[in-house]
Amino acid sequence: MSNEGPGSFTSYRFKFPETFELMFPASRTKWIWVGLASIILGFGGIIGIQSGEATGWVVAPFFGLGLLVSAVQMLPGAAYLKVGPGGLEFRTLFRTRRIAWAEISGFGHYRQASQGFVGINFHGSAKGFSQNASSALVGFHDALPETYGHKAEELAVLLTACRAHFLRKADGSSPNET
Repeated sequence: MSNEGPGSFTSYRFKFPETFELMFPASRTKWIWVGLASIILGFGGIIGIQSGEATGWVVAPFFGLGLLVSAVQMLPGAAYLKVGPGGLEFRTLFRTRRIAWAEISGFGHYRQASQGFVGINFHGSAKGFSQNASSALVGFHDALPETYGHKAEELAVLLTACRAHFLRKADGSSPNET
């Protein structure tokens, strides 16, 4: 019989393996919705062209490009987040970016246009215009391009735990239970 009652919680302890790598593919659901919306709005542009509206010539190609981007993002290896001993590696549209754990001072989450994002802050003061502008607007120097099918809050907590684990390991400290 459990001693847990309403309002009580169980504390779980998780010990990270010495080395591990997590891989999160791009959210297929998100890109399917983007593709469907692009198809519908692109057809609206085509109808506009057929009825002689000049805006149709802007709308149809724009949403056609949106459909193409959503299709490419769903190709294997086109978009992912990889978390491992060296830091973060994320890819979008086959372009890869790597950030070492030592460069990152922390993670957090924020909402913009009713969508959640994982924000990244770097050590030291922000140096570039885009980092200063981003910091002023949302409170973070940079952000992940998507949440890979997870809630932004949960992904930020996971990345914070991974960063702490790998930095302890790099310092030679014994990885404690997190």
